[in-house]
Amino acid sequence: MGTALRALQPSLQRSLGQPVVTSNRAGAGGAIGAAAVTQSKPDGYTLLFTFSTLAGLPEQAIVNH
Repeated sequence: MGTALRALQPSLQRSLGQPVVTSNRAGAGGAIGAAAVTQSKPDGYTLLFTFSTLAGLPEQAIVNH
């Protein structure tokens, strides 16, 4: 996940005209990162980058045979 965001980082910085800092918050199927975002100041500077299939439906990431 962090690799994908880091690949987009230069384009985001140019588009936004702001420095973009990435911070991986791995674990719990994205819940740790999501909690960090929801608890951040509502200043418009925090962005959650995740794959919607894993965040919305984590049970689909588990394959049982």
